[in-house]
Amino acid sequence: MPSQVQLSETLLDCLNDIASLLKQAHLAAVQEEKALVANDPEALVRTCTAQEEILRRIVDRDQTAAETVEQLSELAGIGSEDAKTASLASLAGPIYADLITDELVKIGQLARELQDQHEINRRLLENGLEIVACCLRTLASDPGPNSYSKDGATCQAQPFVISLDRRA
Repeated sequence: MPSQVQLSETLLDCLNDIASLLKQAHLAAVQEEKALVANDPEALVRTCTAQEEILRRIVDRDQTAAETVEQLSELAGIGSEDAKTASLASLAGPIYADLITDELVKIGQLARELQDQHEINRRLLENGLEIVACCLRTLASDPGPNSYSKDGATCQAQPFVISLDRRA
């Protein structure tokens, strides 16, 4: 079984990686906002794909951190129930306590920033969908035949004849 120092280093590395990935996710979310404002579907797809990959990596590192905390709690003689209430910093020991606490605070701040950015993007999407829905309602309520009505495929335009005969 790894030592407390090794596990603490692993936990700190996981937390550093999670903080870095949250920064990347925030940057991707800002790019998503720009793509939404610019109405750029290709950029929107790229940013969404990038965010999915970043979130997958965050989940992987979070699972590694959880396993490390479990090993630290076993090493400290704390059961899984008590490990939830115990401070991660105290499990890691005095050398890593402050570093881990700082990373946890930083992760919390980055997560809030990312959540705020996602809220902005959600509102942009919501507004865009409302505009599309309004346009569709307007087109659907038009009583005359047009290319967007349910009879649009059978709609014939009035013939317009141009005659070169002066008598016509």
